[in-house]
Amino acid sequence: TSAVKATQSHLHGKVQVRGETYRDRRTMYPLGKATTFDVIWRPIQVRERSGSDFLKPRTVCLVVASTVDKNNEGHKQAIRSHEMLRHSPVLSMLFAATGDLISLNLSARLHYHGRENDTEADTNDFSLSTMLSTCWK
Repeated sequence: TSAVKATQSHLHGKVQVRGETYRDRRTMYPLGKATTFDVIWRPIQVRERSGSDFLKPRTVCLVVASTVDKNNEGHKQAIRSHEMLRHSPVLSMLFAATGDLISLNLSARLHYHGRENDTEADTNDFSLSTMLSTCWK
């Protein structure tokens, strides 16, 4: 799907091209059962050998994932607070250190995009600098 390709492209650019470590929480479906994981994608350099010579090092991605205990009280509180913020009338957005939009709540989506439904364009075409430029019009 286009969402899977966009995710792969995003991870490749961050981890293998720019050499950044990326952390995220993902729901995956091993054996058809929804399971939540905390995942870390970390770049590592490998050097392959061709006969007695070493080839130019290349960056590959090491993926480490651990399941999230949804019965953990801290997890339950985090989900509750996230849902409260999601439905708050206060515009709320989370940006990465690079200025890329990570997420926005329904109020912010309505204000900046004029709709409640989420689309890839919401996060791809909107950055911290875009948002700040609307503050001084």
